[in-house]
Amino acid sequence: MEYVKPFGILQLYRESGRIYRSNFKNALLHLLLPTIFLLSSTTSLYFLDETNFRYSILFSFLSFILYLTSILLFPLSFLSFLHSLSQNLPFKQSILISLRKLPRFLLLAFVLISILLGSLILGFIPFIPALSWFTLSLFPLIEGYGILDSLLLSKYLVKGRSWRTLLNLSAIILPILAIGMGIPLLVFLKIDKIYLSVHLAISTFAILQWFLSPFLIIYLSLLYENLKQTREIPEKPLTIKWEILFAIPSLLGFILMGFLISFSLLNIFWGRDIPPIDDEELILSKVEIPKSNNAIYDLMFATTKMFMPWKNSSTLPESHKKIYGIPSNQPQAKLTPSPLSLEEFQRKLQEKEHWEEIYHYMYKGERLDSKEAREWLRKNEEFFHLVERAFRKPYIQIPTVEDPKKVSWDTLFPEFARLRDIGIFCVIKARFLFHFKKEREAIELLLNTAEMGKKLMESPRPAGLIGYLVGNAITDMSYRTLRDLISKSHLPPSQLLSLTKRFLAEHSNLESDSWKRSVEMKYMVLRNMLDAFLPPNPYDWSKRKWSELRENYIEEKSIPGYLHPYFRFLYKPNKTRKDLFSVYNRAKENMGELYKNVKFVPLYQEDEFLIRENALGRLIIENFTPYSEFFLTLLREYLRVFNARATACLFALKAYKEEKGHLPDSLSELVPEYLPKVPIDPFDGKPLRYSKEKGIIYCVGRDLKDSGGSPTIGEGAYGTYEIPLLSMDDPTVKIGFK
Repeated sequence: MEYVKPFGILQLYRESGRIYRSNFKNALLHLLLPTIFLLSSTTSLYFLDETNFRYSILFSFLSFILYLTSILLFPLSFLSFLHSLSQNLPFKQSILISLRKLPRFLLLAFVLISILLGSLILGFIPFIPALSWFTLSLFPLIEGYGILDSLLLSKYLVKGRSWRTLLNLSAIILPILAIGMGIPLLVFLKIDKIYLSVHLAISTFAILQWFLSPFLIIYLSLLYENLKQTREIPEKPLTIKWEILFAIPSLLGFILMGFLISFSLLNIFWGRDIPPIDDEELILSKVEIPKSNNAIYDLMFATTKMFMPWKNSSTLPESHKKIYGIPSNQPQAKLTPSPLSLEEFQRKLQEKEHWEEIYHYMYKGERLDSKEAREWLRKNEEFFHLVERAFRKPYIQIPTVEDPKKVSWDTLFPEFARLRDIGIFCVIKARFLFHFKKEREAIELLLNTAEMGKKLMESPRPAGLIGYLVGNAITDMSYRTLRDLISKSHLPPSQLLSLTKRFLAEHSNLESDSWKRSVEMKYMVLRNMLDAFLPPNPYDWSKRKWSELRENYIEEKSIPGYLHPYFRFLYKPNKTRKDLFSVYNRAKENMGELYKNVKFVPLYQEDEFLIRENALGRLIIENFTPYSEFFLTLLREYLRVFNARATACLFALKAYKEEKGHLPDSLSELVPEYLPKVPIDPFDGKPLRYSKEKGIIYCVGRDLKDSGGSPTIGEGAYGTYEIPLLSMDDPTVKIGFK
């Protein structure tokens, strides 16, 4: 082949174009094999990856072999094309010669890439001019020079003209990169599906390289030949000063290259997911509770009749009014309200604060004879009529969670605040009834209110753990008020014993099934989120959905940005679901045991290194699994059971006192006439503690230590109040009579 002696970029382009045109078929022939192989390999793997074969180790080996072969075929084709171009060799002979030189070519390429990467990390100044002789060192290797000699010869050729040579190189490399990498990047960015966009980007890159690489090879070979013709090559032009200069960047580059290669192998061999799991044990199916049996519709309608002058509103948002068939109270045309004067504003504020004060006192059973209290009772008559009708229905089922598969992380439950208000109103009315000597009606209303809380906890499809907590709070306020009223009541022993049996039968057992359903619903919510944003099949993953997940959920959880689901080693959808299943299934298994046997152990340790198998899946589970909610709801359930058992004991103590005239020395004296047996402490399994002298019933609490009971009364803004059981070391119930 005869070379023209170019002197500038235009001449190099012109001559390269001429040679490319004259050798076009030969160039495409040499690069056809790696291009076709890469296209067929990636396409085959793409479709195989949608089958169950992707879970087999054979798929990993097949992927490794195909990727490695693709990597080797491209440099082999470059070498064969160069030999064919420079020595006018036939295709087969140029391939055979290139095969012998391929190991040295790959080793030199590895060394050069390592040095360049290390120099980039350090911001090493010699890196810029060194680009020229690093790039051209491949050509002496083809001519038969050793690796070290090739490096030093190319350095010698560009000595004194490094910047000019770098300019000539930039004139071809930058456009090739802009086209060869820019177009695949656009393809990648335009397609929403993550894996499809990567596959098409690689395919586009392979096709572009088929046409662009020959022109690049010709251009670089012309530049190298031009440098050779302008300088005499001495027999021994070698110096080794450069080795010391590039020792540190070489070492850093080797480390980085080793890391990249290791991570690629991890992604291929250890990025293999497990087959889909069977999680039917935690899957809740859809239920349909008829409105005629579902008290929630009556209860939500009742809130529209509540008289609450200390609150702006207790009605539902407009979106939920449609669900419950409640007419909208929004005016057709929005009128701008007249601005209030300062005096009127202060008057309304004082009136609101006054009503709020009355409300708190009524809840404690005080100021029930006040004008405001009687007005409150009169204006809530219709509300209480609707609530009593709702009490007769067997279920409280939030309609938005009847189909658990449609419940999302963002599902709102404005019903809970209204249900809690209903519970408080019922407690206040019970105090009114008791105040007006209607003791039996007051007790019955409180029992119905406690039942309302239990029905919410026992919903066929509960609204997660938060719904469980709200139901628990309603039962707790009912139990506390019952104890207060019973201590002052004049009910005969027969009725008290009837209440004791009713409480032991209906309220004193651990609600294991309802708590388990709450855990299952929480599992469904997180599972639904994963299915929506990161489905089990990776080929359904969407960049838009992933961005939405990061922006709306993950950013708040401090999950590093480099943990991307595309890296299979870092995110395995089925492995994540298996671990998620294990966490929630273990949480379910805790219920039914004594508190002392309950254990919530996180699946992973917080200090684990993030670049490890399924790191993203681990962090999603850790950050979205409500361990604190598990513990809190379970603790509250144990406290509710103690609360109910202690209340039943208090009924029995009251009956004993009415008949005997004094309290027993121990609870065992109530057996069997007043109690079938002494209820056990749900925390440690021993009989409930009782102190006649202190007038208390108590349990050991979460620390499992008997401290002799805890104070039950505290001081607050509206006088004394009963300290919540959750705040006590030894949850304690005051008997209230002697």
